[in-house]
Amino acid sequence: MLDFIYIPVFALHLLAVNVASAAPLVCIWLRCRETRHGDAAARAVGQYLARQSNWMLLWGSALGMVMVGLLWLGPDHRFFDLIDQHKKFLHPKLWWGLAELVFYVACMWAYVVTWERLGGGGRVRRGLHHLLAVLAASNLMYHFPPLFGVLAALSVDPGLLDGATLERKAFLRLMGSSEVLWMVVHVMLASVATTGVMMMGFALRLARQSEDATGAETVAKWGGRIALVPSIAQLLAGLYVLFHLPGAMQKQFMGGDTLTTGLFAVSVVAALALMHSLAAVALGDVQRKTIIRAMALLVLTVLLMSAALHTARKAWTEPVALASPQAAEAE
Repeated sequence: MLDFIYIPVFALHLLAVNVASAAPLVCIWLRCRETRHGDAAARAVGQYLARQSNWMLLWGSALGMVMVGLLWLGPDHRFFDLIDQHKKFLHPKLWWGLAELVFYVACMWAYVVTWERLGGGGRVRRGLHHLLAVLAASNLMYHFPPLFGVLAALSVDPGLLDGATLERKAFLRLMGSSEVLWMVVHVMLASVATTGVMMMGFALRLARQSEDATGAETVAKWGGRIALVPSIAQLLAGLYVLFHLPGAMQKQFMGGDTLTTGLFAVSVVAALALMHSLAAVALGDVQRKTIIRAMALLVLTVLLMSAALHTARKAWTEPVALASPQAAEAE
């Protein structure tokens, strides 16, 4: 029962933090376009993304806490055991992560408030305005994907530490490993793609609220183009990550577990259909049904990928969890 709650919560968490991570960088491009061309559509979507960045971070953080609670209620406590085992290094890092979230919110709040005062001023003022967005996005991308990538890798394969205690040197080594590095790249590409699709959704709203149909169509095409290229690259990066998983877990995706293999296969089909829809929008097919189809396919792809990853980890770690003393006491 917990799985049916955890998987959609995990998928929504990913979508929210993806927007929070990449939207500030897309805002910089939109702000530059507004300045150079006086583009009202760029201004509208830029201000929208800047405001939504903070909300997405807050929603993503709340959903992350729900995920932690669901993991705690489940039988597999590897994640918590890992944090407790290496608490001297990980506890300060997790507390520092809370400060990073506050810093992000402060930067993006200042970015929204000073859109006119700094963004519309001279070169120095515009540079300061861009810096706020860069600090927010880089702060989020640098701290959280590598941290949770390392934790995910260790929870699947504790032998990566060779019995040693996690400390800075070992953390940096793991952070630079191909498995974690490519997973971080995968997340960053997904963040840009999700932000592009969100721009397409805003184009529908703009079309309803404004008589400027051309502006709404332009925003939709921007979103399709921004989402298409990283979606293609993301698929390739995801396959690289798959083929560098531990052998036993990789087998879950390649036929070792029927449910995982089925979910993964359908998710790849959904991802290909998503790229087809994004290409259509990018090339000018900005009909409402095409945009809604692309948005639905994005959500479906993330949901299926999240389900496949969760079931693979569960099939791989459940025997260990059931053999643990805690599980024995529960019985």
